[in-house]
Amino acid sequence: MTKRGLIILMCLWVVTVGIVTAQDSTAGADGVGDKLYPQSGNGGYDVQQYDIVLTWDNTSGAIDAKTTIKSIATEDLGSFNLDFAGFDITSLTVDGNDTGYTHKDGELTVNAVLTKGKSFETVVAYQGNPSRIPDSITSGWYAIGDGVVVLSEPIGSHGWFPSNDHPSDKALFTYSITVPAAYDVAANGLPSEPVQNGTSTTFDFAINKPMATYLATINIGHFKLDVQNGANDLPIINYFPTDFTDEQKAFVRQPDILTFLSGKFGTYPFDVAGGIVINQDLGIALETQTRPVYGTDVSERVVVHELAHQWFGDSVSVATWDQIWLNEGFATFAELLWTEHTDGKAALEKDIRGRYEGLSGIYRFTKAEMVDLLKSPQLPDTIVAPEKIAQLLHLLLDSAVTTADIDAVVAKLPTTGASVRKLGSLVESITLSGDLTIKLFDFYSFNAIVTGQPLLANAEELLSAGDH
Repeated sequence: MTKRGLIILMCLWVVTVGIVTAQDSTAGADGVGDKLYPQSGNGGYDVQQYDIVLTWDNTSGAIDAKTTIKSIATEDLGSFNLDFAGFDITSLTVDGNDTGYTHKDGELTVNAVLTKGKSFETVVAYQGNPSRIPDSITSGWYAIGDGVVVLSEPIGSHGWFPSNDHPSDKALFTYSITVPAAYDVAANGLPSEPVQNGTSTTFDFAINKPMATYLATINIGHFKLDVQNGANDLPIINYFPTDFTDEQKAFVRQPDILTFLSGKFGTYPFDVAGGIVINQDLGIALETQTRPVYGTDVSERVVVHELAHQWFGDSVSVATWDQIWLNEGFATFAELLWTEHTDGKAALEKDIRGRYEGLSGIYRFTKAEMVDLLKSPQLPDTIVAPEKIAQLLHLLLDSAVTTADIDAVVAKLPTTGASVRKLGSLVESITLSGDLTIKLFDFYSFNAIVTGQPLLANAEELLSAGDH
C-alpha cells in the first residue's frame, strides 16, 4: 500500500472582515468529485497545517482531542466543510470566535464568512471513540491488543481528526499526544524528547514537508527505539516492539536501501526516515510519511516497497484516487531494482514471472502467508454461520485440501457461527498438501461473503477479461 518544501505560514492569523456579505458568498463544495471517492475532500480552501493535540484513555479507548486547522480561502465563502465522522464536538471556533455548525453523515459544515485569499484558523475540540469509515480500505484508528495503530488509506483519517481528507490538499502536521506513563507513542516526523507529567507522558512530533491526510499516523503501545544513520547524516529512527528481534533482517540494510533508492530516484525527500513495527502480524504495511507502519511479519522486500513510496506517493502524490497505480507501480519497480541489485538477474526474472502470474489472476501462497493474511486486523470481526465459514475455506484451500478436511474443521464450530477472524486459526489446524493457488475471482467471492454485498452477475466474466 502507499502515499510531499517547507511552507511559510503567516505570522498573524487575521479575523476575516466581510467585504462581501453572506449573500455574496458561496458554500464550499462538500467533496472534490474524486472518481472513486466523490465526497472525499472539500472545496473553497487550502489547508496549510494541522496541529493535533490528543489524550488517549487506555481503559475506554476514547480520545479527548483538539485539532487546529490553518487554511487559506480559495474563494469567497459563506460556509465550508470538513470531513469528520463521529465524536461529540465540545467547541468549534474560527479565528477565535465561536461558530455555528452542522455535523451529519461524516460532513462537518462550518458557518463562517471568509474572503478569498485570507488565512483563517479553525479549532475543533471533540471527545469520544474514533469511528471506522465503512467505504475505506483501511478504517483509520484501530484498537489492537494493548494499544492503537492508525492506517488510514484512503479515507480513514476523518474518523479520528477533522480534515480536508483527500491527497490533493497536503499540509504540514504537528502532534502532541498524551498517554498513560506506561505507554509509548510513534508517529510521523521528527520526535521531541517525551515530557513526563506524573502519571502520563506527552510525545510531540512534527512533519516539515506537506503530507496527505491518509499518511498521518499515531501508534500507541510499548516500543523500543532503534536508531540508524543514513547517508549525509540522515537520522533513521525505528520504533520496534520491546521483544522484536527482526528475525527476517528486514531493517538491517535500511540505510543501504535508502542510499540505493536515492541513487535511482534522487535525494531522499524528508529530514528523517525509519519504520514503526506493530506487535502483531498485520498482513499489510502502509507508507506513512517518513515512518511506514509494518507488522511483525515485515520482510526486507516490504521495507524496500514502503521506502520507495517516500518518493512516489508521499513526496510526489496522486491528484485523484484512480491514479493510485502510479504509487504502486513505482514502488513495485523499486522492489525489482533491489532484487536485481542484491540477488542478480536470475532472481529478477523469477520475481517477474511470479508477478506475471498474479497479473493473470493467479496467486500462490504458502500456508504461513495465508495464515498471516487471515490474522490481519483488516478483516472484520463479523460472526458468520458455519456454512459461510465452509464456503470461505473452500475458496482459499481447495487447491491443497480435500472437502473432508474442511468439513471436519467446520463440524467443530458452534452452531451460532464464528468470527471471520477465526479463519487464520482454522487454516493453521488443517494439513495442506502443498502451496495454495487462488484465482482473483475467489478473492472477490470471499469479500462478497464477508461483507454480504453480492457480486455483479458478470463479475467472473469481467475479471477473466482482465486476465488477457
